[in-house]
Amino acid sequence: MADRQINGERTKNKKICRWTFCIVLCMLLTGGAYTAVFAEQNITGILTNWFQQKTDEAIDHIELEISAVQNEQTNRLNDALKEEVEEAERDLNETVRIEIKARTKELQRYTDTLINKIEKQNNQDGTIDPAQLKELDQIVQEAKTKMQEVTE
Repeated sequence: MADRQINGERTKNKKICRWTFCIVLCMLLTGGAYTAVFAEQNITGILTNWFQQKTDEAIDHIELEISAVQNEQTNRLNDALKEEVEEAERDLNETVRIEIKARTKELQRYTDTLINKIEKQNNQDGTIDPAQLKELDQIVQEAKTKMQEVTE
């Protein structure tokens, strides 16, 4: 009988341990459910923070990409502008040379015309006025000097 009593007490102890374990387990699960309810109430804040963080990251990424593309396009534009400026400078230099030649020829033609008129007058008089020739020479030299200053 003593064995039955000991076995009965062991069984009773096992039942008490099982019930205690079940109660603790139920409390943990119930407590977890309450935690989930509290987390559910805070989910709006969590999602708002997450969306804000992702938005900030996306904006930063977009700004970096735009900045990189902008730098690349600015470099391309600078290169194209340099080429255009160089081409315009070459065209301008060529135009200046052509104009200088044309003006020089026109000055020489005009000077020749004046000299011919003076020679005709002198042939009629029989004398050449050196002051007039010197003045014409001086005018031609001044014109040539001014044309060279323009090219420089």
